[in-house]
Amino acid sequence: MKFPKPRCRSPRVSKVVPVPSRDTAVSGRLWPYLARLALLLVASFILSVLGIRYPALCKPQQEPCDPGYGGEFVRSEYDPESGNTTFYYRVTQGSGNAISHWMIVLPSCIECSEIVSTSPDYDECGFDGSTGKYGIKWNHGFSGDSQEFSITLSGYRTEEEPGPDEGILVKYGNKYCITPVTIPSCEPSTPLSVSVQLSISDSSIDQPDIRLGYVSLGTLTVTVTAEVNYEISIYYDSIPVLTDDPLIYLYGNVWHQITKTSSALYGFSGTPPGETRSYNVRVDLSKLGNRDWDVGDTIEFTIHVIVNPSSP
Repeated sequence: MKFPKPRCRSPRVSKVVPVPSRDTAVSGRLWPYLARLALLLVASFILSVLGIRYPALCKPQQEPCDPGYGGEFVRSEYDPESGNTTFYYRVTQGSGNAISHWMIVLPSCIECSEIVSTSPDYDECGFDGSTGKYGIKWNHGFSGDSQEFSITLSGYRTEEEPGPDEGILVKYGNKYCITPVTIPSCEPSTPLSVSVQLSISDSSIDQPDIRLGYVSLGTLTVTVTAEVNYEISIYYDSIPVLTDDPLIYLYGNVWHQITKTSSALYGFSGTPPGETRSYNVRVDLSKLGNRDWDVGDTIEFTIHVIVNPSSP
């Protein structure tokens, strides 16, 4: 037996049935009221068994996107100055019903407090009351076939594949659909890492070194792993502090000075995914200063290599 599907509106309020008096019952007029009450109870019981609820029917239903409706991921950009990452998207609508609102559905591990800004300004963040989805919501439609929007989150965020029901949600008519698109990573990560190794070949000065005018310290190997553009620099400290800068390294058949203040380290492209370079390092004995050095005196050098993200 088929029951007609109720319309998506609040059920009509039944007229209040007055309780019949004892005289009415005796006169036989009670039976129509009892029959009507029985029918109402039976109908209510059937609807309850079938699980039919008017409010549930009024909620939008998730369905596949109709032609033209949905969205796409455009790009992401990391800003080294602010330390934030912006993800750019485009939402589109077809020729049918206008979009009433849209969302970027995200994993709940991305908290609303991590949102730095959005464009246009978002209306809600959290669980959407009409769809139950978590994310950032714009509670209005737009004119034209498409609308670009962006979200900026704190920290460096990588591009991740969406999970189930994550992506761009568009609501139109009494339904909504979700297009899977690239989403930000839950946790901020470090866009750069650097490892430095100095293989010491000699740490003493003897007569042959004095005649040559230098001591070969060994090989400096630097490895950079990068997901963004970067700048790399080098400087040194010494104990005792020297008046001049005696450390030099070889790159491109040219000896370059390592100074006490940071300067560019030659040989790196400054672009992902990074690279490894090795340099011969010497101490120029002519630049050890004019102090009197005695046998057994030591100089302790510390070489620093710094890598920082840079603008494209």
